[in-house]
Amino acid sequence: MIQSGRKRNIQLIQSGRKRNIQLIQSGRKRNIQLIQSGRKRNIQLIQSGRKRNIQLIQSGRKRNIQLIQSGRKRNIQLIQSGRKRNIQLIQSGRKRNSYFPFSGIIFDIYSIILFA
Repeated sequence: MIQSGRKRNIQLIQSGRKRNIQLIQSGRKRNIQLIQSGRKRNIQLIQSGRKRNIQLIQSGRKRNIQLIQSGRKRNIQLIQSGRKRNIQLIQSGRKRNSYFPFSGIIFDIYSIILFA
């Protein structure tokens, strides 16, 4: 399931023309939508909290990623290739995995039909 591509580091401290960052926070829950197409990225995060570090390891084209997370500081590592995605949320030194609904046997059959 995990296929790594090129490593990219996105720091939320940055501001300017390169990246547009908005983080939507609602209490402890946060909704992050990453729209990325090839090399160009538009990351919108509306922050009303602290600084965050997002590391994206990706290879592919267009992706829509919605992450719902709760708590304070987090490092988000996205390992994605094609339509397969594995999201690991590192929280306070602990690793938590979040999977998409098309993972497992259903996704394997779906991918075999697609790529056959």
